[in-house]
Amino acid sequence: MILRKNNGFTLIEVIISIAIIALIGVLLSGFISTTIKARNISHERLQTMDLCTSYVNDMKSVQSTYTSVANVKSWLIGKGFTDQTSYFEKTNANINLKVYINVNLNIADLYEIKIIGKPLNANELSISTVIKGGN
Repeated sequence: MILRKNNGFTLIEVIISIAIIALIGVLLSGFISTTIKARNISHERLQTMDLCTSYVNDMKSVQSTYTSVANVKSWLIGKGFTDQTSYFEKTNANINLKVYINVNLNIADLYEIKIIGKPLNANELSISTVIKGGN
């Protein structure tokens, strides 16, 4: 009798290897999905901070023209913000912006400006500065 050597895989070995490959694929897809979500949130936060910073820089570049808080408010309205009694609001590229003006600093012509940006899928960010109006 001549014995033959079996060089193939059994059905059980093939099924186990497919199951291991599927498990690795599921784990990797979860990791990739989480990474993409984190990247998108980080990108939204970066856009929000950039937008808030650009408004602060714009306000600081013309701060010498502010002779009263009314000038600051009219500048904000000219930039498309709407007056909401205690703050100004604007939605820009899926980012909700709120601007608060604090005039109670006990120094004449000094205003604290706080801009809060809230992207759709991330926590809000805020940036504040103090500007001095012209005399």
